[in-house]
Amino acid sequence: MDEICLLLAGIAAEQLLIGSHGEGAGMGSESDLARATALATKIEVQVGMGDSLVQRATEVSPQVVAAVVANSTSARKIDEILQVELSRAREILMAERELLLKVTDELDQGAVVTAERIRALEEEGASRRLAS
Repeated sequence: MDEICLLLAGIAAEQLLIGSHGEGAGMGSESDLARATALATKIEVQVGMGDSLVQRATEVSPQVVAAVVANSTSARKIDEILQVELSRAREILMAERELLLKVTDELDQGAVVTAERIRALEEEGASRRLAS
């Protein structure tokens, strides 16, 4: 579930900062939303973590995802997983709003923000809080 939460963090950040997410969040089969949907589908139909222990697919290909989400019952279950993880991503980002705003500023300036840079920004914030 953590990976789904991570994949939905961009959408959550857009919702927190501008009120809604852009259409780019779900564009294409390699988008974060598509990947999160594929993982939620895998949870529901392949690894026995859904309501049923029946394994329905050996591989979760884009065709399997499309077939599963075409079933309204399965689609609701997958959407529920996605909604729960999106909510969790929003909660995490709200708790780390100061860091989110710093990362956003760097991205707005055209910077590439690596994991190392995020850690550095996080440490700077922690140092400032300790100093005050």
